[in-house]
Amino acid sequence: VAADIKTPWLSVVGPADLKCPPDTEEWTYARLSRAPKSRIVCSRAEGFEHDYGHVDLVLGYNAEKELWPKLEEFLVSTGRG
Repeated sequence: VAADIKTPWLSVVGPADLKCPPDTEEWTYARLSRAPKSRIVCSRAEGFEHDYGHVDLVLGYNAEKELWPKLEEFLVSTGRG
């Protein structure tokens, strides 16, 4: 149950993600009531080169430059990096 999760949680959202659309992620994120949580929205509105889709989040052309440093920052900030 999401409400029982206590481990730091990072949601990475791509507005063009058809496998896990943003509204699905928002539903899950809202239920993580006990976990320290963060969200990265990989969109033009947030300063990314384009609106990311599902595969873009890991293998996208700009993911290494735009997203990976943010993932590392989260891991370091939670003592996991």
